[in-house]
Amino acid sequence: MYSEWVSLQTCIQSDTTHTSVLKRFPATVGKEIVVPIVRNLAQGLSINGNDQPSKLHSSEEVNWTMEVICHGLTLPFSELEIIKECVNIYCEWLTGCLLKKKLCIPKPVMESPVTYSITVLSHLYNLFVPREKASQDLVNKQALLCHRALRTLENVTKESQCLTRELWEAILKFLLATTDTLLAPPKEKDGISDELAARMVSVLFEMWLLSCSTYFPVPSLWRTFRDMCANWRHHEPVILQWNRVNYALTAPLLLKLYGPDHPEIVIGASEKALVTALTKECVEKLSPDCLLQCWFRFLHILSNPVDLCKIGVISETPMFLHHAIANAKVVEPSQHECLQQLPVIFYKAMKGIANLMDSFLGSGAKPMSPNKFSSHSLAPSQSSVTSQVSGGYLQYSARPSLSSDRSSINSILNLLGPWLFEAAMSFDNRRSRPGSQSQRTASMSSPSTDPLTNRELNFDIGRAEACGAIARLLCSKKSGEVIQPVYIARSYMALYHALSLTYPIKGDVLTFTLFHMADILRVDLPGVNGLIPKVLGAIEAVLTTDQHNFKIHEQLTEVELRKACIHLLMSLVCLPLHFHKMDIKDLYSGELMLTYLSLTSRVAKIILNALTVEKSSGNSNMLLGCLALLVQDMATHENREMEKFSSTTSNLSQDQYNFPGAGASETTSQSGDGHSELSSSSNEKSTIEVVLRRPSTKQNHDDFSSAAGLLVGAVKQICTGLITDWWTDYHLAVGALEVLTTLAKVKLQIISTAMCKDTVSHICRLISFLCCRPPQNQTRDLHSTILSALYCLSQWILEHSYLLQDKECLYTVLEVVELGISGKRSQQPNSSTVLMKGDKEHLPMSLRVKDAAEALLMCIIDHVDSFPAPCGPESLYSTLSERDLTEDPSNFKYFALNNNTLLAILEDNSKPVGGGTSAIKLVIRGPFGRQIWLIEPKSEPAGSLKPLHVPRPKSSDVPLEKPKITQRWWPSGVENIPLVKADNSLPKLDDLEDLDSVLAGVINEQIEKELKNGPSLAPGRPGPPDEAQPPKSSDYRQAARALLSQLGLLGAQSLQDFQGMPPSLSRLQTKDNEFFTALDSLDNTSNRARHSVYVFYVKAGQSKVSDILDNMTSYRSLNGDFKDILLSLGWPVNINHHPGWTGLITEESHPGHPRPHQPSVDQIPLACGPAAYDGTKWLLYWGDSRTEVAFIVPTEQRLAMIIRKKQLVKQTSTGSDCVFTASGSFRSSSDSARESGRNQKTAEVRMIVVWCERVEDKDIIPWESLLNTTNGPNDFRCPPEYMIVYITALQSGLFRVHIHSQTERCGTPLPLVDGAVCVKRTLGVMIRQTAINMAARRRLLNELSLIPHNKRAQKMQELIGKYRVNCTESEFYESLFRESYDQK
Repeated sequence: MYSEWVSLQTCIQSDTTHTSVLKRFPATVGKEIVVPIVRNLAQGLSINGNDQPSKLHSSEEVNWTMEVICHGLTLPFSELEIIKECVNIYCEWLTGCLLKKKLCIPKPVMESPVTYSITVLSHLYNLFVPREKASQDLVNKQALLCHRALRTLENVTKESQCLTRELWEAILKFLLATTDTLLAPPKEKDGISDELAARMVSVLFEMWLLSCSTYFPVPSLWRTFRDMCANWRHHEPVILQWNRVNYALTAPLLLKLYGPDHPEIVIGASEKALVTALTKECVEKLSPDCLLQCWFRFLHILSNPVDLCKIGVISETPMFLHHAIANAKVVEPSQHECLQQLPVIFYKAMKGIANLMDSFLGSGAKPMSPNKFSSHSLAPSQSSVTSQVSGGYLQYSARPSLSSDRSSINSILNLLGPWLFEAAMSFDNRRSRPGSQSQRTASMSSPSTDPLTNRELNFDIGRAEACGAIARLLCSKKSGEVIQPVYIARSYMALYHALSLTYPIKGDVLTFTLFHMADILRVDLPGVNGLIPKVLGAIEAVLTTDQHNFKIHEQLTEVELRKACIHLLMSLVCLPLHFHKMDIKDLYSGELMLTYLSLTSRVAKIILNALTVEKSSGNSNMLLGCLALLVQDMATHENREMEKFSSTTSNLSQDQYNFPGAGASETTSQSGDGHSELSSSSNEKSTIEVVLRRPSTKQNHDDFSSAAGLLVGAVKQICTGLITDWWTDYHLAVGALEVLTTLAKVKLQIISTAMCKDTVSHICRLISFLCCRPPQNQTRDLHSTILSALYCLSQWILEHSYLLQDKECLYTVLEVVELGISGKRSQQPNSSTVLMKGDKEHLPMSLRVKDAAEALLMCIIDHVDSFPAPCGPESLYSTLSERDLTEDPSNFKYFALNNNTLLAILEDNSKPVGGGTSAIKLVIRGPFGRQIWLIEPKSEPAGSLKPLHVPRPKSSDVPLEKPKITQRWWPSGVENIPLVKADNSLPKLDDLEDLDSVLAGVINEQIEKELKNGPSLAPGRPGPPDEAQPPKSSDYRQAARALLSQLGLLGAQSLQDFQGMPPSLSRLQTKDNEFFTALDSLDNTSNRARHSVYVFYVKAGQSKVSDILDNMTSYRSLNGDFKDILLSLGWPVNINHHPGWTGLITEESHPGHPRPHQPSVDQIPLACGPAAYDGTKWLLYWGDSRTEVAFIVPTEQRLAMIIRKKQLVKQTSTGSDCVFTASGSFRSSSDSARESGRNQKTAEVRMIVVWCERVEDKDIIPWESLLNTTNGPNDFRCPPEYMIVYITALQSGLFRVHIHSQTERCGTPLPLVDGAVCVKRTLGVMIRQTAINMAARRRLLNELSLIPHNKRAQKMQELIGKYRVNCTESEFYESLFRESYDQK
């Protein structure tokens, strides 16, 4: 920069203007002259309180006196008072440059302040010259006087109006000379340089900046400044002040380049105060052009900061050589004690450069406390040197985001790259350069016995900062940004050596580099996969053990380091099967190292081993997510390869499968770094041989090259962790159960039955163990863990229904169900006593656990081997309702059973069964769904063609002897009963008139009737008995009443209240039309959890809602993979014919309403693009037996519909006090009063999936407006929480995932993890399962949140309570028979 200009260093160092003529006389003579004159002049100084006119009137007098004062400044500090008075005189005279003059200043000085100030400055140089053999007390006093002189000089330069270029150059030369005198020699312990270094450097840099604002220094001065600074770099204050000036100059430069929105430089509070003061006093006075010049020149004022790690370069200065020659203790300059501080100084220089890089990236640097970085000890141990850089731990999650308008990587590397690359490659430091003079001198001298001389200095902390900065810079690459190949190559070589595991391992460099390169594999860097062998080796060294053979950087905790390594591992999980058999060559030598496919087993082992030693819950969750992603990817890949193979090979015999240990086996070799490498024979194996590898009967659990083997190892690892210690950590336990649930749904051609059975057994053991915890340990988190375990158990049973065919497995599962429902087993372990159900006390752990156990039981009964139902997975039960069975639903009779079941009975008289019995149409509604039954009652056994007529036995003709009976009108004891007055109230027969005629008339009527009915019955003579005949069958029977009776529901106990509880069976009032509205609302309440996921597509740079919504009109302008991923989330359904979940925005669409046949998917208007699935007519749907999810693509049409709905809801809620229901109808707000309190606390969690073409655009998306397209009509009452998943396509064909969640209390849902890199074939499955788990976690967080079937049961109880007919037992029976008579 200054090669064409001459340095003034020699001129300044050889200047003699500070030498007095009295120096030529003996010391006693000079002292005798100085003392009286100085004391006499000092008496009239204003500083002493006597501002008297000066006694010097001519320039000759002033010049002579200044010679005396100049000599006085050279006196030893034993004459402290004289030196102090000399300093006071010159400080007063320097104020002659100010507007306000003092009387004590001589007149010639007032008239020519610039001329005399130049002379004063040259004489004050003597004050700063170190005195030989000065005590510490005298050194401190000298420092005070120097501070006084510098403070006066600062005041004059800041307040004077008469400073000329000549005077400014004199000031700068004076500061350069004094600073060089103090700082150029080696630093001595407790010397004057140690006391004044920080102050001298601070004043020099500030005065230089002030000079630039008025008279910009000439290039010769700039070169002199740079050359001298190179001799001062072994002093720590020089580096600290250099950093402060760079910060102060960079801040306004960033403001000018990027505007006020660019983030500020983040530094420590104390440093920030100093930088702010420097900016206010100096930098703000600079013009824009001057600011640019000063910034660039000050940045390079130290020449090459990387020289600080080269002891030979720092010690090869004239002052170090002079000290080595003059000091007998020092053999060569590089052995001086002060050089022991170079590692810390080098680190702080690299830290300052890294902070400048962060400022251009718009990222904040970690605050650095000067107190913790100070180095007063000249010979610290290496451990203490390293500990000086531990000013606060770095956190991976606390990394600041980068500015969207940050500088390009090329620009930053053009500026700082040479220093960073050189520092990163400085792993072969030497004390001096080969062939140097000091080295030759040392070779001729005897070796030193001083331990400090032989100690090797460790510059790893500074090198680690440089490597971390390079890694951080590469990770900041923007989408589409092009980096110069030379910079990419140099960066990769620096990282390649930083990640080296060769002994001795540079722990500081390795760990700090790993921490800052967590994103390097997911930012589309060209050729970055060449670093994979080194990265994988470093990750393996960190994650697979908790006892490392290297040192972790002092600013990192082991947890944060492992977290960064796990993020790197997440970027590697999908690479092996994505690139498959492609080769990975060594970045340094270019030799073939391994193939991507060979990494599969190694990555799996790293994950499983890391889970074994991991102690952090958050890190374990991320490892579990990696494991789930790897298993899912391997299984999906194998299934697709199997499909391809099946399509090309029609008949594949069992002998064609490749068994482990049979036939050709994989041969591996070890590289120099201990990495497994596939041999040439392994590289030639076809894909299908790897895919069709079937686990043998003696399964090797360490064989993770197939999905089946890895699944066994993963499940075993998770189950072991859950039972041993993971259950104590709620978030970790729930995450492990979520991953276990995901693994249950993995589809494989061949799966281990024993593994599935063991998994179910482990889950049951976990549930039993948690349920048996002492009462004091029963917490909400414990119960939530049990709920998650019960859900996981249900998924394993549903996916592997054959397990219930095993008697032992079935018994274990039902025992857990019993324990959850009743709180106690019927038979305790190791006990033969069986406790019957009637004798068992019903004390479940909690209602939530009981409900979850009931849900598991109903899942076993209803859905195992029965899902999906004949009507499809959209509905768990029949889609028919009363409207489909009869034209008038009021014809049904509705009964409430046990306050939790609705029976709707209809007698179909139009189709009577044989014997006149009507068919029964029965609709049963319970907490778990709705069932439709058609019952045909029969009076005869099934299969009989005609009635059986059994002949009666013949009667006997032998007359029977009639017993002789004494007939009496009254009992024999009647005469003995005494009469009472009441007996006389009845008239006697004798008193009645015409009694005989009345009796005769009755008898005659009876005789006539008997004659008509049978001629054989003659009066007075009985005939032979007739044969008994069965009565004729009735033409009508009330089948409904008979059904209730046969079910045992019409008993007296069923119709009576019990302890204030309503009867088990009761009638419902159906005359009110609101009953059927409430019934529709009940049918719309699913017994499955319902979730909504919204999908957006954001093109590069888009920040308007209208533009984002318009993207969905066509697939042509979108990424080609977006359609495939969108359709992998679910299958298209037409909401007009869809009985399942529709996302709460459509008009009335009820499962009970009649629907036409479900149209074909081919009818979907593909020309409309993704906008077809906006939820107004079509949507994407997915459902299983426990959950259903609606995937919606919001559009302008949907937004307009939402606005109309909200306006309607607000109008009705203020006018008629109604709210909008899920079915599209309205109901009174009083009906929802019970739910209002709960809903305020249990708002749903909605997942939003955003496809970003550029990852940095996620910070400019207008979420406040965009979220309105996802809201429901009632969301203004209770806003939901959101979880946003950003997807960005990488050039490699993979997809980067970033997750932002508002629900931090819920923890991190699995299996998809923030930072994961996925393939297209598994991304849809992972997003869907993560959405389900996120909603489940939100429900677990709130105890008031009900399990889905409980919501349905609660609504059913409300309906029964509102429409129950309160009647007595006789009234109930009367109503049954009356209806029977009326219908007859």
